[in-house]
Amino acid sequence: QKRNCSIYDFRPKQCRTFPFWEYFKTHQKELEKECIGICYLS
Repeated sequence: QKRNCSIYDFRPKQCRTFPFWEYFKTHQKELEKECIGICYLS
């Protein structure tokens, strides 16, 4: 029996694409506030 989250595949586009939104390309400081770990990505 699989115990996966069945709603995961049906998330809205906004949820699936966060934090890769066009808006954050020009608002990096706001992205860092929303997603603290983003500055550690390489």
